Amino acid sequence: MKNSGLMNDVERSSSTQLVNVKPNSKDCTVKRIINFSVIADSVVAKAIIITDASSRRLEIDWGDGNIEVINRRPGFNNVTQPVLGGQPLAPGSYELYHRYEVFYTPGFGDSVIPAPREYLVSVRSDDVNGLVDFSSQRIIITPRYKLVVYPFFFWLESSCDSFTDDFHHFRIIQMIEGRMNHNWDWRPSNSFLGRFEGIRLLGSQHSVEYEVPRLGEFSFLSIRFNITEYDWLFNDHIVFNVNIPLYHNGREEYFSERIESAAVGDGCTVHFNYTTEVKLLIPLPSDNSPVFIEA
Repeated sequence: MKNSGLMNDVERSSSTQLVNVKPNSKDCTVKRIINFSVIADSVVAKAIIITDASSRRLEIDWGDGNIEVINRRPGFNNVTQPVLGGQPLAPGSYELYHRYEVFYTPGFGDSVIPAPREYLVSVRSDDVNGLVDFSSQRIIITPRYKLVVYPFFFWLESSCDSFTDDFHHFRIIQMIEGRMNHNWDWRPSNSFLGRFEGIRLLGSQHSVEYEVPRLGEFSFLSIRFNITEYDWLFNDHIVFNVNIPLYHNGREEYFSERIESAAVGDGCTVHFNYTTEVKLLIPLPSDNSPVFIEA
């Protein structure tokens, strides 16, 4: 059977001599960033960049709309724009710190609460020959706070003993998170009462650091007092708990509160107050300029 003209064209095309092309012997892979890591602590991220050759320019995008550029020799301060004719960075490690703003999410009702948030941090390295390398890492910024509970103050507004007794005798035991912290002996007058005759329990203060919980989770610092008032016939006992939340509503990065209350026992009422302080932890170094470490 006679072949069609189309078949003849295919045969002629397939008979064309093929040319083998070898790859370039030179490795064209750009290896300028050999390590890039980001460590998050509360609302601060620390980026560590290690390059294997001189960099003309390093640009780090923190993922929150902030971009930093390093384009001067080690030992010089960071600048936000490239400087033409500047010296390239020496090979080695570069450390940068960045503070993120607290991210808030809707809470209960009209309130807002601080919450974790994920960011993509990326770095670009330009060398003196115009070659570019990129690297990136995802981090989660979880705000961390410090709660400080200052010493408790106790006083009596009315007597717990008969008028024949000159003094009261109290034994106060404090438990923090189920563990005994301190105990005190308190001997207030039975003739002079009120907060001016009160006592401050030195050593009853406490501090704790905590991360913001997930929405719907609640955690508390539990402080328990066991108070015994000794009498001739029978002793009075007062037991009460102070539960301080390890979370908060609102956008405040620092706030303080004074709480006053009373605890009632077997025929005796003890009044007390204490002050709490909550502040956002921002672990930035005193000098926040980039740090350059020679390789």
